[in-house]
Amino acid sequence: MPDTESYFSEEASEIIGTQPRWIIRWGITLVFILFAGVLAGSYFIKYPQIIKAHIVISSFNPPVDLIARRDGHIDSFFVADNSRVQKGDIILMLSSTANYKAITCVENNLTNTAQTDYLALIREPWVEQNYTLGEIQSFFNEFQTYCLDYRHYLESDITGGKKRLIEQQLDHNREYYRWLGLQKQIKDSVFLFQYRNYQRDSMLFIRKMITPVEYENSLRELLEMKSTLIGYETDMASARLSGMQTQQQAEEFSIEHANTIAGFEQHISQSRQGLINSIQSWKEQYLLISPAFGRVTYVNYWHNNQWVKSGERLVSIIPEDSDIITGRLYIPINGIGSVEKGQTVIIRLDSYLYMEYGMINGYINNISAVPDDENKYVAEVIFPEGLTTTRNLHLPLIQQMTGEGRVVTKDMRLIEYLFDKK
Repeated sequence: MPDTESYFSEEASEIIGTQPRWIIRWGITLVFILFAGVLAGSYFIKYPQIIKAHIVISSFNPPVDLIARRDGHIDSFFVADNSRVQKGDIILMLSSTANYKAITCVENNLTNTAQTDYLALIREPWVEQNYTLGEIQSFFNEFQTYCLDYRHYLESDITGGKKRLIEQQLDHNREYYRWLGLQKQIKDSVFLFQYRNYQRDSMLFIRKMITPVEYENSLRELLEMKSTLIGYETDMASARLSGMQTQQQAEEFSIEHANTIAGFEQHISQSRQGLINSIQSWKEQYLLISPAFGRVTYVNYWHNNQWVKSGERLVSIIPEDSDIITGRLYIPINGIGSVEKGQTVIIRLDSYLYMEYGMINGYINNISAVPDDENKYVAEVIFPEGLTTTRNLHLPLIQQMTGEGRVVTKDMRLIEYLFDKK
């Protein structure tokens, strides 16, 4: 079969094999224009940069969760679900070996009795009664023992009898010392008389007017009287010393009595505070108490004798004193550098599909300075228009609503994005 080129002449083959230069020139120009257009478009075209983060929406005062502090059965409910409660109201109680009414009685009596009026406290009728207090029974028994011992110490009047005996001894010593003083005064007068008599006998003896025997008798009587005076002085010194010893004994007894009283009152005060602390600890373990005014919502627990585990959320208190809605946006640490106050947050709620209800717009109001335990920064999101969606639907607030927040950080040129990707 003949070759294809043989069908054409040499001149025709030369024309067919050569491409026109204008086609090449316009082709290159067209490619350059297209490339320049793409570059120009990527420079002028901008789109917002988005940072996605988890968000939780609630009122300004978020719900307060009450957590079980121990394992056990629910003993009783004090308020119904969806009821209003005040701060300090008891919501429910876990089962315990203690009698709640007994604990309340003891706590009220402790509160109503002055802390430092020990004499009134130990005479209170409730102190000597028996109560079923479970694990705090030992604290009450200790407090009760100190109170009853103090009362017995005062009512037995042991110290009073001893004190009166010492006072009688002191009175006897004073009377005896006074009697010795009177006797000494008499003997002093007698001694003075005897001394003058001795002086006269001495003058008579010098003048040879009396015998030596009479002189010696006079001297002997003087010395005997002097000895008697010395004996009285000795007795008075002994009586004075005995009185001082008795007085010292009285003072020591007063100090001992005061120390005993102080010891009883110190033990009562310490055991009273220990009892109060144990009651508070029992309440924290077994009672769920509302920390604020609001509405009660039970979480999976509505019946007596239900078993709960320590750490489980039993009740939520939803505050009713604030209409302000805020969101907590948990921003990953790798995107926090681009987030600033005032930026728009577009929110897609998990409870309301955005394709049906639309999305909600909010604004960054504040950003935490440090990350949380999960290494995320928490930003506060506000909603000036409330929970109004982009489809003009107003959504009701459901506490702790979750969703996805998209922070619009800044407009970025397409060419910047392409180069960043490279």
